[in-house]
Amino acid sequence: MLDKLLKYNSLGSKEEILFVLFNAISSTNKQSIDDIKTYCISHKYTISKSFDGIISLLNYVGFIDYENHKIKLQAAIFNRKELKKQNYFRNQHFYLYLFSTLISEKQLHKLFNLNNVQFDSNKSTYFIKSNLIPFKSFSLKNLLMSLEFLNTDMNNQNHLLINKAHIKTFEKFIITELKRKKKTKRQLSLKRLKEIQNAQEEAGMKAELFVLNFENERLNTHPFKEMIKIISSEFSNAGYDIESFSGFNSIVPNRFIEVKSYKDNVAFYWSKNETNTAEELGGDYFLYLVDRSKYHLKGYKPMIIKNPYNRIFDNDNWKIETETWKISLEK
Repeated sequence: MLDKLLKYNSLGSKEEILFVLFNAISSTNKQSIDDIKTYCISHKYTISKSFDGIISLLNYVGFIDYENHKIKLQAAIFNRKELKKQNYFRNQHFYLYLFSTLISEKQLHKLFNLNNVQFDSNKSTYFIKSNLIPFKSFSLKNLLMSLEFLNTDMNNQNHLLINKAHIKTFEKFIITELKRKKKTKRQLSLKRLKEIQNAQEEAGMKAELFVLNFENERLNTHPFKEMIKIISSEFSNAGYDIESFSGFNSIVPNRFIEVKSYKDNVAFYWSKNETNTAEELGGDYFLYLVDRSKYHLKGYKPMIIKNPYNRIFDNDNWKIETETWKISLEK
């Protein structure tokens, strides 16, 4: 149904939608769409360009009963006695039905996704990168801007800020859904998890704790700092050890860190699962190589390699023994 909605360039302005909902459509009797359109144009001429889009929108969110080219309001969903015209789009009623429909149809990504939704810690609000919204979804974007759910950031025209009056609604529907859809791998049984934990070398565990502290210090003002964590004790087949953030605007972890420790000479073992994960995640996967003889020193930083699958396997500076995936840095 979303594709049918998005074929319209305009889904109406706030004033036009309110007029159709509160003035034009009956909540008791079915009316001809042509009659409703004539009535709307006679009162608001500009609505002629957006009327079809408005009707499609109201049908999409379930506000109207549409059959045989006749419509009426679904009073059980849109009750004009309970809803006030003057502040209707300031509450969550409309957005509840719009976002719920997008989610149920698995179409939310056409407007909001983990690539274009970020958090501005200075303004304490979320924002959408306008250039990352698919062109086909511009009518929905323009609708939300008309309703003042989204406002253009005056300091960056590409950033669409979530109106602070709607942050709770945005978090309830959008952020919750984006986090739910974040891919995670199958959790191993507690018994297997304990076996893996017991088999870990003490040096490796200390290296992970060192990197965890390092990331917490690097991102000490991140609004979601509590999400930086070691996940190897929870998801032992994840292919990496720590989830962190690449920058301060990310709302979910997007830096996946595999920690390897060594002493003096750079050499480590890389499992098939880890290399497969590194290849899959590409630039979001990082190797943190920790020298066990130095990490106790003040100011010590690990060797950090972004996208190691490409940088190691396509680099002659690394000696690779394919049978066990032992990797050494040639001096």
